[in-house]
Amino acid sequence: MLLEIACGCLPMSIHKELSRVIRRLARSSVPGEPLTRRSCMMKRACKATILLGLLIFVSDTTAQTTAESQSAPSDRLSRRVQNFYAAKDRKDKEAARRFLAADARMWFNKKEGPGEPWSVSGGTWDHWDTYFNGHTTYSEWKVEGNAVTATGVETNDYYRLLDWHPWPMKLTWWFNESGRMTGFLVQQVAGKGGTGSRLTEFTEWGKDHHPVALRYLMPKGDIDPSADRPERWRKLLVRWRNEVGLPAVNLSPPGR
Repeated sequence: MLLEIACGCLPMSIHKELSRVIRRLARSSVPGEPLTRRSCMMKRACKATILLGLLIFVSDTTAQTTAESQSAPSDRLSRRVQNFYAAKDRKDKEAARRFLAADARMWFNKKEGPGEPWSVSGGTWDHWDTYFNGHTTYSEWKVEGNAVTATGVETNDYYRLLDWHPWPMKLTWWFNESGRMTGFLVQQVAGKGGTGSRLTEFTEWGKDHHPVALRYLMPKGDIDPSADRPERWRKLLVRWRNEVGLPAVNLSPPGR
């Protein structure tokens, strides 16, 4: 029974050593013959290996549980944000939904007005971010009261097609008493770390060669991420780079 318990939870290194010992024990024993001194020693070694594996397993599990229970509330809040995005990355919507309040809202640049609904699907920019393979790297985590802030640096295929390294973002998440996120604010940190963009070059080219398409992509002079605009943006940006002689950008297939 001890062997059955141990095999299911031993660390891989101990599991391999146990398997090696068992194989040697099998070779050293002959059915129907009394146990030799060597085979007895091998059996003792096998038992010792099992007990050592169980001891390591229990010790590691206890240490992890203790670390989690002793972590500060502020650490738990920032970890909840990280776990939320980890669930989204693996497309586990049910797990991600547990971190959000039912009436969660999100804002851009300023927390003014009611904002827009914030769900597991993200919001207005969700299709844009997914289609352009958006990825955000987080750093400088801070917790003040019920709010968590971090610095985010975003990369995506839209930026790559414009040779653009955008400014970092200041990201803020608010929590309710139940530990669920109620709000999310995205703010650009102007003048910190960003490098140029060819967006002006692209729009000037678009006005001369594809004015109707450009008006559809930027109906009010700004990017509209809705409908099929991400698909049209990518197609037109690739055409622009090709026609003006810019190097091709190695892109991943569009995200879905």
